[in-house]
Amino acid sequence: MKNLVVVSAGVSDPSTTRILANRIAEAVDVQVSKRGEGLEIEYVELRELAVSLGTAMSTGLYDEKLRAALDTVSGADGLIAATPVFAASYSGLFKMFFDALDKDALTSMPVIIAARLAQRGIHWCWSMRCVRCLATVAAPLCRLLYLQPLRTLALAMVPAEYPARR
Repeated sequence: MKNLVVVSAGVSDPSTTRILANRIAEAVDVQVSKRGEGLEIEYVELRELAVSLGTAMSTGLYDEKLRAALDTVSGADGLIAATPVFAASYSGLFKMFFDALDKDALTSMPVIIAARLAQRGIHWCWSMRCVRCLATVAAPLCRLLYLQPLRTLALAMVPAEYPARR
């Protein structure tokens, strides 16, 4: 049985970034099942690790919760990494988490990078700028971690009917 880990950097609850990641994971599960193989899916919510990540970045001390999440990701057969796009780049939590990983932990791991635009009602042109920027910003991160990113970037915009955060 293969192990797929989904890392979601969404900051709200419920998180549209997590919804996007879930849909991608479901699609991967369907395709793996068609080949007659099983797939175990594990989830890592970065908003639950925000304090741990801040502590790790400022002191170098990794608590048990963060270490467990890093070990889960390191032991995966495949990874879905989903982030909201803030100011035309991935979120700070997303960056801190991947900075905390050992640089060889994900060598040659297949990865789907998914991005969810953080603003509502943004213009189509802005969404294309976000895609371009995320692709160029994410590429160096993938090279640094020796990832094997799939050639598809998933991008989702917040539907108008989704309730606004308060």
